[in-house]
Amino acid sequence: MAAEARVKAAQANIDYTLAAGLPTLSVGAGPSWLDTGNITSNSSSIGLTLTLPLFSGFSTTYQVRSAQANAEVSEAQRDNLSLQVALDVWNAYQSLITATQTIRTTIDLLASAEQSERVALGRYKAGVGSILDVLNAQSALASARLQRIQALLDWYVSRASLAKAVGVLDSSLLYPDAGKNQGAKSQ
Repeated sequence: MAAEARVKAAQANIDYTLAAGLPTLSVGAGPSWLDTGNITSNSSSIGLTLTLPLFSGFSTTYQVRSAQANAEVSEAQRDNLSLQVALDVWNAYQSLITATQTIRTTIDLLASAEQSERVALGRYKAGVGSILDVLNAQSALASARLQRIQALLDWYVSRASLAKAVGVLDSSLLYPDAGKNQGAKSQ
């Protein structure tokens, strides 16, 4: 909105610069008082002034061209900003899509690590596996849990980035269940 306002201001400056080179007509009126000791006089006057710019060394033309160039620069900056905002929204959206897919992948990874840990522990209890197999499976499980937590963190960050890029950042984004709890309390 600020960029659009700058464009409108630059366009208004073009109109102002064009108008500054046109003839002007001025009207003036006013009373006057004269006191010379014993004699006091008053009078009123009305004046009309016409100003015709004959030749100003092309300064008006150059000023108009300068104002037009400034308006074009403002329009280009506005368009650039618009494209940058669109790019930010697109990048944030794609980041959220990627983070969502990563969460799905870590769910599968966590399930696989939990199953491996159960199998390794069962084999160890049955006397077929070694304690090293159990420790490796538990380490893989801990790593899978860490990756799941990191994926959730990345998802929340991506979600906040998208909300910021779109311009709808509010507290419900940070506390998704806050609205539900307030509704339950009011009922």
